[in-house]
Amino acid sequence: MDTLLKSSQVVLYGLNQYETSSKGLRLSTTRWDFLSSVTDELYDEGYWNIGYTICNAILKLFPEDDEFLFKVEIFRDRLTASKLKDRMDVRPRTNKSEVDLDEEEYARLCRRRELILSPSSNLKCYYAHKNRHLRHIAGYKVEEVSRSPMIRIYHDVLHDGEIELIKLFAFPLLTAAKVYDPNNEDSDISDSRISNNAWLLSPDDPNRVGQSEHQANLYRKLNQRMEDCTGLSKSGTEGLQVNNYGIGGHYLWHYDALYYVSWGTLAVALRHLVLYYNAHYDYYVNDRIATWMFYLNDVIEGGNTVFPRLNISVPPEKGAAVFWYNLLSTGENDHRTMHGGCPILQGTKWVTNMWISEFQQTFVKPCLPDRASTQQDSSLLRAWE
Repeated sequence: MDTLLKSSQVVLYGLNQYETSSKGLRLSTTRWDFLSSVTDELYDEGYWNIGYTICNAILKLFPEDDEFLFKVEIFRDRLTASKLKDRMDVRPRTNKSEVDLDEEEYARLCRRRELILSPSSNLKCYYAHKNRHLRHIAGYKVEEVSRSPMIRIYHDVLHDGEIELIKLFAFPLLTAAKVYDPNNEDSDISDSRISNNAWLLSPDDPNRVGQSEHQANLYRKLNQRMEDCTGLSKSGTEGLQVNNYGIGGHYLWHYDALYYVSWGTLAVALRHLVLYYNAHYDYYVNDRIATWMFYLNDVIEGGNTVFPRLNISVPPEKGAAVFWYNLLSTGENDHRTMHGGCPILQGTKWVTNMWISEFQQTFVKPCLPDRASTQQDSSLLRAWE
């Protein structure tokens, strides 16, 4: 049977939509037993990352449950021993030669000022509409930088007045930017990221305290613009993260996706299942399908956004935005989108990021399997055959 169909059956089973599999195997009728069985199989098959993630999500709903308190400890022990912890802003270092190569490419691209592309006759510029009525009259100006993976620049999508408002609201909130440290499971200041940042939260965010209605209106306007340009749902953004880089400020190569280990489509489906039951979802289970970044000023020297594995360098352009997908169509991390911000040599750099969450894009950009993920799914699905 097709792996995607099998994966769908497993998820439906978790939702108590049926009681038997295609082979007549009687399955438990409780979600609890399902999740317990899933985590057991994930442990046995060596999928400790997603097992740890699922256990943490369950404990957020049921913090006193002894079974999952025990399981999260054994998953943590396995991850510590294998050094496979994967979380926000953590760069996978599979071997020294790969790290050296990425560092070399990052440095090489940062030494160049102009836009660098891999030659392709298929790249083009055009006006984007995305079915917004007014944009059929005056579309957004789009420049393709890469098609695989998809990276685009949207020119003149931010007005001077909006730029000044973003800076005005963010400036009093700026603090030293932090990077997630897997050793102590917390964020801390790091030499890999030299900048100051601030969050302008969504009007619907319960943590939004002391932010004015003017800020809320600006957020709604920029969020809508992202949706108009990309077609992705505006309900799936984390907020506006405003970043300011001074002389020497930079952000070394990293991923925006929160999970870099290849899990397969079934594992992604299981992560979505946990997310479905967790009303207060967070970055433990809801990955960043895409990144939208506004450039708030021109930089005199330096500050390009570079993609070392694609030989692409994008210079900051006031009023423009760069957009790319962090995840493959399977829902897994696209390692090609590793990127970094080059050091500022002269002047300053202001950008604001929108990270777009995958769960809210389920019907806008659904996950699809590929051959490699299908093979990985098979090892997990044997447990249900």
